[in-house]
Amino acid sequence: MIVNRFRKIMDRGLLGMMPNTYVSPFAPPLHSLYQKLAVFDQHTFGTWSLPDGTVTPLYNRYRDFVKRVWRLDFPALNYLYNLALDYSLPEDTQQLLAQMRQSPTLTVSEAELNQHVEAAASLYPEVTQTIILADGTTSHQYISPDQIAPIVQSYRDAARILETRLRRASGLTLKGLRTLEIGTGTGLNCYAVAERGAVASTGIDIDYAEEGVVFRKDAITSFSSKNADLASKVELLQMNANQTTFGDAAFDLIYSTSVLEHVQDLHLTFKEMYRLLRPGGWAVHSVGPYWGPAGGHALVTLDFPWGHARLTDTEIHTYLRQLRPHEADKASRFLTQGLTQPHHVLTDYARFALEAGFELVCWQENVLDNHRALLNRDILAQTQALNPRVTLNDLLTNELILVLHKNAA
Repeated sequence: MIVNRFRKIMDRGLLGMMPNTYVSPFAPPLHSLYQKLAVFDQHTFGTWSLPDGTVTPLYNRYRDFVKRVWRLDFPALNYLYNLALDYSLPEDTQQLLAQMRQSPTLTVSEAELNQHVEAAASLYPEVTQTIILADGTTSHQYISPDQIAPIVQSYRDAARILETRLRRASGLTLKGLRTLEIGTGTGLNCYAVAERGAVASTGIDIDYAEEGVVFRKDAITSFSSKNADLASKVELLQMNANQTTFGDAAFDLIYSTSVLEHVQDLHLTFKEMYRLLRPGGWAVHSVGPYWGPAGGHALVTLDFPWGHARLTDTEIHTYLRQLRPHEADKASRFLTQGLTQPHHVLTDYARFALEAGFELVCWQENVLDNHRALLNRDILAQTQALNPRVTLNDLLTNELILVLHKNAA
């Protein structure tokens, strides 16, 4: 069950705009709760000392509980897992994948993983595609043909959800709109939005690379099978959201999904969005807040609840070096460069929007029961001792939905 609160925000000052969390705020002690709910595998592999001197267990499967697909954040593993769906791999590679399914971290270095990838690619060159990433490096990828249809459907579902959020707030649909997606990634969201009627569907990403996704062409073909002119409505560009080259009032709708928590100088992003929207335009954003249960994302979700919130960044780097040596460099870079610095609380998103000139129309915090069940007073106190601005709402919110309006001139 998701606790959704989607409501009209009146002009009552910033503090008045911050909703309360209408749920029981605290749960029983963690160990008894785990036994009662069996939230995840309770087996531990060690302990870690927290800044206040207490010691927390480290859980084998907690990372899987929060970020089930964390292993796919490593391209080599992604390739091997996908290839193994359809083809037989060498015995040592199969053993490695089986071992990785049970491990809370990489068990070998990425260099060793890449050796397995090269061996597999030499066995199946006809189905392996070598693609160029945004940073100029190359990577092997394989997507089963059976996966294309579900992938395309997931983007169609996302476009439908976007349109639903827009319609609830404004009464508008995507039909006839000029849209901009910030952090477009594969760019396939833009095709799904165009399919629902947008006349111009633009996507930007600081890391966008035309050759960066192996299944893009097949997915585009699937989208275009229903509309031969669809591709002509889509434009994908490599661009920084804080400083675009578009003219004023160029778009009717700006949207993003799990992007704003990665943007540096976020206040500038809101100002740029305000400039780019026409008077009367709308912005719809889904944010994965840093302080929430999954705020560490795949690489910085530690092995105990809210680990990323209960340690300082320096302590997180130490944790990674000691317990995830094969991931430490990549994860540390992600923490300092891939997540917004400083780590914003929920009220910052409202403040940036208001300061840019937006009307804050809808504010929706999504809270998952299984996350809420893990929170106790100790976790809140330990987090606030390091980060006094963090509230109960910040810790509970798994997803924040913002709908913003630029008033007509």
